[in-house]
Amino acid sequence: MLQRKSLLFMIAIAPGAAILAIASYNFTTEKIIEISEQDIHSNAQIEAHAISNALTSRIADVDHNLALLASAPLVQRGTRERSSCLMPRRTILWT
Repeated sequence: MLQRKSLLFMIAIAPGAAILAIASYNFTTEKIIEISEQDIHSNAQIEAHAISNALTSRIADVDHNLALLASAPLVQRGTRERSSCLMPRRTILWT
């Protein structure tokens, strides 16, 4: 009799346990997806910031180099042929 009651009790509880297991799985999966999306978004922002900083630094270097070139006496006097020695041949921008 005790075994039969235990069996009936288990049969009565099994569907509820299965429903709770499925609900828990769905909740966990949705949370994992949400956290993953937030992580991807955060990583993209970090990478964009790093690229922005690197580009800003490179532009500042170019700006500094152009200021140095512009202040060179050969460039100030406008002697194009002689001032071209300040820059490598492959990077001369004027003709």
